[in-house]
Formats: sequence, C-alpha cells, structure tokens
Amino acid sequence: MAEEPVRLAFIGCGGMSRTHVRGWGALHAKGANFKVVGAADAVESLAAGHAATVAGWQGQTPAVYTDWRRMVEECKPTAVDVCTPHHLHHEVACGCMEAGVDVIVEKPLAVTLRAARRMLAAAGKTSAILAVAEQVRRWPGPRALAWAAGGGPLGTPLLCSIQHVGGARRDPAIQTVPQPMPWRLERVSAGGGVVVDIGVHMADLLLRCFGPIRRVTASCRCFADLTYGDGRRPSVEDAAFIQLEFDSGMSGTWTHAGRLAGEGVQNNTYYGTGGSVVAPGFYPRVPRFTSWDGAGVMEGPQFIAAYLAALTAPERERLFPSWVAADPLQPKGGDLGIQLELADFLDAVRTRRRPEVGGAEGLAAQAVSAAILESAELGGQPVLLDDVVSGRVSRYQDPIDAALGLA
Repeated sequence: MAEEPVRLAFIGCGGMSRTHVRGWGALHAKGANFKVVGAADAVESLAAGHAATVAGWQGQTPAVYTDWRRMVEECKPTAVDVCTPHHLHHEVACGCMEAGVDVIVEKPLAVTLRAARRMLAAAGKTSAILAVAEQVRRWPGPRALAWAAGGGPLGTPLLCSIQHVGGARRDPAIQTVPQPMPWRLERVSAGGGVVVDIGVHMADLLLRCFGPIRRVTASCRCFADLTYGDGRRPSVEDAAFIQLEFDSGMSGTWTHAGRLAGEGVQNNTYYGTGGSVVAPGFYPRVPRFTSWDGAGVMEGPQFIAAYLAALTAPERERLFPSWVAADPLQPKGGDLGIQLELADFLDAVRTRRRPEVGGAEGLAAQAVSAAILESAELGGQPVLLDDVVSGRVSRYQDPIDAALGLA
C-alpha cells in the first residue's frame, strides 16, 4: 500500500517563502511524496501567488487563506512551512504544534530568546517536530570547512576572520524613500538587523565548524539612516563589529557594514595549525585550502571533492541524499541548501526523528546573535553566552518582549 503524502501548508508567503516554494517544487520534481494543501498570508494576493505557483507543478491548487488558524483547522496539514515576520514565529509555531502539526520555521528561530524558549517548550510538550530552515551549513563548501576543522587538514583551529564591508549603490543625496518602512528595519518585528538576518547564518556555521562560543564583544551602528514614507526611521543596526572567543580557545572577528558605498570586500578566512581555508563572499561556498608550508593547495572544487571522498557511504547519503543531490558539486533545481533543509524536514516528519537543525540548534545560533546585540547595548562590554542563554543578560531584548507580551 502506497504511503500517504505529507500534507504541507505555507504560513507567510512573502520574500523568503518564495525561495522555499521553489525548493519544494524541486523536491516534487525529484519524486518527494507530499501535497501542498494550503497557503496563508495576511495579504491574500501573496497566498494566492503561492497557490498558483504550486498548481503549476502539483496539478492541484492549494486553498488560500488570510487566517492561518482557520487554514490549519480546515485543511488539516501534517506539516507547515513558516516564513512570517520574526515576531510572529513563536505565535504561529506554538499554535501549530499544539494543534499536532510539525513545523519548519525560517531562521531566526524567534524574535527573542524568551520567544524561542516558548517554542522549544511547545515542541517538548507536544512531541511535534520543530526544525529551523538553515541552508548555509548544508552547502558543500561549509560542509568541507567543518570536515577540515574537525580532524581534517586544517588541524587545530586557531583564528577566523570574516569581513563583509561596502558594496552599496545608494545615492548618498537621497535621505528619504517614499515607501513605508519594511518590517525588517523595526526592532520589535525583526529583533535586529544584519546581526539577525546574516548573523544567525554565520553563528550556526561557526558553531557547527568550531564548537561553542564562550564570549562576545561587539558594537553596532546604522550607516544608512533613512526616513521612510510613513515617517519612520530604522531602529535596527546595519553594521556590526564583533570579537568572538570560543570554548576551544579559538579567536574570531566578524565585521559587517554592507551599506557603505563603493567597492565591496567580502571574504572568509580560517586558520589552523595545518594551514588555512580562504573563501570569497559572505559564506565559504567555494573555499580554498593551503597547507602550513604552502606546498599543498586545493582549490574549491578539489577541496570539496576531497571532503566528499572522505565520507562513508552512509554519511554521504545522510548529508547529501542521492535522490536530492546525486552530484553535490553540480546541483539541479536551484539552491541545494534549501532543498536539503526541506528534504531533511520531510524525512524527520515521516520517521519522527530529530531534524539536523532543530529547536536546540536554532536557539544556540540565535543566542550568539542575541549576545552580540546585548554587548552593543551595554556599550561594548564583553558578554558571556551562558548569561544570555539563561536570561541574566537581556537589556536589548527586554523592550521587545514587553511590546509582544512576552515579559
């Protein structure tokens, strides 16, 4: 007897959710057994757009809703893909899990750590699957970096230096923009700026490759201080200057100031006793390894191929399922990381196992971003991760929690 398809629904159908829909479409084309039954968004046209896209590859049009609770009640999905604004993650995810529905939520896990802890408590109480959409660690390049740092050719990790500076093409004479301010620039709805949007990805990558972070020291600011059509100005940062201390003794720096004009500089450098891994861009997608003596150099494809060759057959199938990524170096169907995160969630729903990036992993990455923001809020004082996770340090997050009724 054929297995029943997972009944999937979307909650929040804006920007990032479109990338998720493309990923689900790629998995559908590769034979994944699921059926999209509904799409919900406060803006009905966005949900209708998702439904039309899905109908194009599914052959059936999902139901369209503006009320996600009604959709869950009437469509009875098995699982939901949540891509709402950050301040709604905990409300939607907890409501779905309490209704017996499994959840994958776009990063960050929640708008504050207090909200994140509510989500983990709901998952524990209901035994629902709670996964966090985190594609960066799943690309072959970051996987190869984790291998190199975990007993591979990098040796004992010593230092990382990550720089994302400049590259904006905004006319400095323009100080106002006509449209309303996006929710991502509001502290209560977003939780933070680049430290959340990009920083959670970076935190998850660093934790995966190099282990726990003990302490952070940071300062933040906003260079693009615009006034929007509704009279509001951004209340989140667009630049951060961060020092990291790892439990292992490794040190790190991360600088992000992407709204500066002119030439952009984006690079990742990682040093160990065995050599270095260097990659251009925001993340180490195509890293190059150089041995300590300079004699051994592996360019990106060669370095990734060496990593793939070091995997056992079961490891490779777990990390890069053959039905999704027959050749990780030449993926088909768009962003391989997105497809892998969704395939992992789908398998977790079917087998009732923990996803690779579950609530605990999502909270750990979010805690690093929270610690950065807390340190900046305290004038650049060093902040211990344990104090942020426990709630002993929360001055930055407290007003958000109060505004959302979480205090």
